[in-house]
Amino acid sequence: MRTNQDVCPANQDQKPPAPFLAGQPGCGVHRVWLVDDDDEFRRLLGQLLNTVRGMRCPRGFAAPELLLSALQEETPPETILLDVHLRHRNGIDFIRPIRALAPGTRVIMLSTFYDSEHARRALHAGAYRFLVKTSSIGEIVQQILEN
Repeated sequence: MRTNQDVCPANQDQKPPAPFLAGQPGCGVHRVWLVDDDDEFRRLLGQLLNTVRGMRCPRGFAAPELLLSALQEETPPETILLDVHLRHRNGIDFIRPIRALAPGTRVIMLSTFYDSEHARRALHAGAYRFLVKTSSIGEIVQQILEN
């Protein structure tokens, strides 16, 4: 039973807009998990990511501890989008434990505003990227898929 986590619902009826078509046929699906304490933001971003061809957001978590628990029991996703400001916690503090459980998973930090100190700390801790939440879905997808 999933009481403390969300499943990012896919919108099966909506076709992805042309600029957001990602992934190549036969290359598999890029899975993304979200960690954000804002339920509405997490739901909306998950829905948007599910419209991207070749990408799926099957899991969302309101707290990083729930993510860590899932990483111990499940196959990690290719990318985790992690909020910097989580109620009484700082998402940056969870980068190293995430990387210890899922060394091949990219952690991309999301923040409401750009803070160079937070960005520096996040990248030093092992984050792949640092993005602001006002980034377009196209930019977020590009950063997720960029090698």
